[in-house]
Amino acid sequence: MSIREAEIYLKSELQRIYDLQESRAIARWLMHSLCGRDYFMRYDEELGTDAAARIKAAMPRLMAGEPVQYIAGESEFYGLTLEITRAALIPRPETEELVDTVRKAIDISHPLIFDIGTGSGAIALALKSVMPDARIFGSDISREALSLARRNASNLGLEVTFIEHDILNEPWPDIPKADVVVSNPPYISWSERASLPAAVREYEPSLALFVKDDDPLLFYRVIAKKAKDRLRPGGQIFFEIHEAYGPEMIKVLKETGYHETELQHDLQGKARIIKATPVPQ
Repeated sequence: MSIREAEIYLKSELQRIYDLQESRAIARWLMHSLCGRDYFMRYDEELGTDAAARIKAAMPRLMAGEPVQYIAGESEFYGLTLEITRAALIPRPETEELVDTVRKAIDISHPLIFDIGTGSGAIALALKSVMPDARIFGSDISREALSLARRNASNLGLEVTFIEHDILNEPWPDIPKADVVVSNPPYISWSERASLPAAVREYEPSLALFVKDDDPLLFYRVIAKKAKDRLRPGGQIFFEIHEAYGPEMIKVLKETGYHETELQHDLQGKARIIKATPVPQ
């Protein structure tokens, strides 16, 4: 079987449960992972026995709806190739926009950045990749996620300090005051679970996705309150948010002691990123 024939086979099988566009995207992602970025330039080459065996092993998982990133064991984010497992969320394009917003907002040298709920380390490592002089910390409650983040840092040769920390129930960690606090915390209420795609609902970690219905802004409120006195003068806080909670987030931040609050929309026009600065004492 040639590389071309393998990709055609994948797309054909996947169309039994996915539409044409998604089938193509999944097939390309798996072929890219198995055969390299330039696989489409080598269509007529024979598919190696190892790659063929991995495609065969992947098919039942793909047909069950498991995300291809977990099957391939990697994901692309902000130009980086990250190892990805079910210990962490699959990094998404809208989070790349959060990284871009933070990068453009920092106008000082050697900034200190704290990424709360780091997961695979995607945000922290992406920022380090474009700001090599930054000192960056990432925290998470999940030891499995932190192990993944540390492997990604090692694989990429990027120096980020990852710490185990429960932001809801523990005091602020013993790190220097930050110029930037950034977080993409859980923000989907449990009542929304049934409306999510099965690939998200069944495979991605609930701990990183969901928050109780009666307090959907819990993480934002706690992080904003604890961060206020741990930001340096002129420091900023950045969040990725649920598109439905823009006005409520502005209210929470203002009531917690922040000003210069700015809500930004992503490329799909959804309210997705918010930033603010603590009111000077």
